[in-house]
Amino acid sequence: MSRVSAPASSSAGVSTNELATLTRKYEETHGQLRRVSARLAAVSNEKVRITATQGELNSCTASTPTFKSVGKMFLRTELAPLKHELSTVTLGLESEMQSLTKQQQYLQQSLSTMQRELLQMAQH
Repeated sequence: MSRVSAPASSSAGVSTNELATLTRKYEETHGQLRRVSARLAAVSNEKVRITATQGELNSCTASTPTFKSVGKMFLRTELAPLKHELSTVTLGLESEMQSLTKQQQYLQQSLSTMQRELLQMAQH
């Protein structure tokens, strides 16, 4: 992503206020995009971790003792409810990833539009 800075002087036909407003909106949108991208990466990493845990649990027999982390403690948990809980969490993460991806695409499109507008203002 490239950053666009407002020129120091106002171009003919473009008010300094319009340019400052658009620049401010661009910076705010860029910040939102960074936050959404970071959250998307975190959710993706969490999903990978849970998928690996599910793979390990699928290789366990029903008699294998399993434990669930609760804060700093581990509680003994039956295998079936633990698998079900991880499946539910995975579905929630997939839904969140879809939502974040849509939001990321929207913000990228908004940034592109604002960047074009800023370049047009700078040229006029």
